[in-house]
This record gives sequence, C-alpha cells and structure tokens, in this order.
Amino acid sequence: MSDNNIKILLITSSTFNSYTGTGILLTNLFRIWSRENLAMIHYDSFNPLLYDKNICANYYGLDIEEKRFIWPLSIFGKKHHDRQLKSKNITSTGNKKIYTLLLKLLGGEEIIKKITVSSKMIKWIEKINPDIIYCHISSLNQINFIIKLHSIFKIPVVIHIMDDPFNAMYKKGLFSLFLRYYFFKNFKKLLSISSIRMGIGEKMCKHYEHMFHYSFVPFSNTIETNKWSVFKDRKTDKKIFNIVYAGTINSKNINGLEILCKIVGGLNLEGLTIQFKIYTFQPRLEYYRSSYEKSKSIIMDEVPNNDDEMAYILGTADLLFLPIDFTKRSIDRMRYSIYAKIPAYLASGTPILFFGPSEIASIEYAKKEKWAYVVDKNDKNLLRDGLLELISNTKLKDSISKNAFKIAHRDFEASNVRQSFRRTISEAIRK
Repeated sequence: MSDNNIKILLITSSTFNSYTGTGILLTNLFRIWSRENLAMIHYDSFNPLLYDKNICANYYGLDIEEKRFIWPLSIFGKKHHDRQLKSKNITSTGNKKIYTLLLKLLGGEEIIKKITVSSKMIKWIEKINPDIIYCHISSLNQINFIIKLHSIFKIPVVIHIMDDPFNAMYKKGLFSLFLRYYFFKNFKKLLSISSIRMGIGEKMCKHYEHMFHYSFVPFSNTIETNKWSVFKDRKTDKKIFNIVYAGTINSKNINGLEILCKIVGGLNLEGLTIQFKIYTFQPRLEYYRSSYEKSKSIIMDEVPNNDDEMAYILGTADLLFLPIDFTKRSIDRMRYSIYAKIPAYLASGTPILFFGPSEIASIEYAKKEKWAYVVDKNDKNLLRDGLLELISNTKLKDSISKNAFKIAHRDFEASNVRQSFRRTISEAIRK
C-alpha cells in the first residue's frame, strides 16, 4: 500500500484548528495527507465552527452515548442530559464548577464516568475503514478507550505523547492512588500493543525509553520557515518597543504574563515607550481582557486564524515573550514537553525572551542552542534586567534572532519533518 493511500483514524483531545497548541501541531504534521484519508474521534469542547475541514473531512465528537456515568449515576446522568438538551443549555458555569470540585475530591473522572465504544461509533468507523489508529492520551479513560478500539478493529496503533501525564495526573483525591496504579498499568499495556511510539521531543523520548524499555521517535510541531520569516525585517514603529505573546493563557503561564505586564507598566512610568500585546483565542480573551488591559501599555487581541497574519504579528514585533510558570504543577506538566509555538517563534526572525524554570525541556533546549535570552530564575528583577538589555543591545538581539532562524530550519522545516512523520506512521502497517 502506498503511504499516500493509508487511512488514519486519529483519537485526540484536540481537533485540527489554528488556535490551540495541539490543534496547530496536528494540523502542521498531517497537512500533506489527503483530507479524505483522515478521520478524527475527539473529546474537544472547542467551537465546531473552528475545526479545520480542509485538513480532515470526518469528525466524530464523543457524546452521551460514549461518555457515560457509571451505574447507578448513569440513570440520573441520562435524565440530566435530556433536560439540558431541551433547555438548550448544555452545561452551566455553576454546574461546571461543582463537577470540577467533585473530580478534585474523588481524584479523577474515572470514578464516576467512562468512555465506551457505542454501536453508532462502530458503524462510523467501519464506514471509514481505517488502516491505522493514531492517538495521544492524558487520562485513564482515554487509554482504556483506545485499547478497546484496538481489540475490536485489530489495526496498528501509533501513540504520540504530548505532555508527561505521570508527573501531573492522579496525585490528589480520595481515589488518586487507585487511579494512578491503573493508569500506569494500562499505559504499559497500550505501549505493548502500539506499533510506533512517539514523544514530543528528545528529552521525553529518552525518559520514556528508560522508563518503559520501548523505543520512541521524537516529533514536535513543524513550520514552513520561509513563509514565516518574510516579515522579519519589517519592524512596526521604531518609537515604540513592541513585545508580543501569542497563544493560550492557562495555569502554565499566567504568572509569567502577569509579571511582564507589571514590568512593562513600571518601565513606561519611568519614561520608556513599551507596548505588550497578548494574542489569545476568544474564550481566554474575553475572560482575561478586563484584568490585563488596566494599563494602556497592555493590549489584548484574538489570535488570527490565518498563518500570514500570525507571521506578520510575530515578524514585525521587536521581541517575543515565552513564559512557563515556576509552579510545581507547571514544571511537572512541561518537564519533557516542547511548546507548539516554538517553531513559529524561531522562524519569525524576532528575538525571544524566555522566562521559565531550568528543569523543563524547552528551557534546556533554548539554553543549549542559544535561540532565546533565557531567564530561568523566578525573579522579577532578573526578567526586568533581561528586557532592558534586549531593548538596548542590538547586537545581542541580532545574534539571537539569526541563530533562532537557523535552528528553526534545522529542526522544524515542514518539508523535511512531514515526510519523516508520514514514513514513520506508515511503518506501523509494515511491522
């Protein structure tokens, strides 16, 4: 069978989209596949109107038929779901908060809910007739679901680890020890039935190879370097020093963003003219705008869903900011991960200020390859000093941006990575 004709069933937490990190990564890696040969089962709550139908023609979102409460809660769960549909209010904010608190108390969703394979889903998969299952996981429910699908359809599995769930999942709650034990046990089972195993970067692959004694292949995001570097010499307003952050806002970076906002506000009061622009997707924009835009030096806007617009924003900035918080939770989650936005940052030709803990793979990578100015201590004054040095030191900025572009082309060039990714997945059929 030709690699071009292989049909892939993706099972993921994120759809193909141009907003979320995982959505962008998947879009870039699978872009050279025919859209008719890709199908996706997802557990994403993202707006369906933003799914990229140019990449994938077939989407199946998990519904009440697959995400079921365990008996006897299933009786009440079904009645509650029916009432919500009638009222057209799927989940209220109050219900979400109560549900989140309940999961924290119990230790995980698996105590009250499971993901099952419905007859409706089986018919949908049979119609597609996939050759390979490609998946990434972050919970016990997802692992069990993939193992079940593999037992039904008997097709090769390719697993791609994005974050490190073992350092972040099932650490608190009444049943956390129980869930953690089965997460570890069933993850080993999933690895044993997988034909190809991937990690997001070299550090993660080495860690998992040592931990589980299977080989892992590193694949992170990819970028068309020439396309993303066309604006690198077109800085916007020489009178204003423009700093840009583009991406999500969450528990892994919110502290770093807030610290830089305060630094920028303070420096403007001292007579400098600095503008910090934060681009994020719509739900985060609406939630954080009122608290971030208290200072005139801070501007928030929506991430464009167009690569050309995003390339312009990154390329015409004077500095790009990349924060990862110093909290234990953030370190545990990002210890072996590579940010999906890094290739675009590198290819933009704009110098990067990276603020994050030394333990994580992305910081180690930046320090080793010298593609960013790194502040790896949780010190506001050091971050302020780094910003001031980058504002005044043109030679340093040029050195960082030129080196970053070289690394982007070497490690993330789309024409190379996509072909390698497709060949690696295709090997699953030949094993």
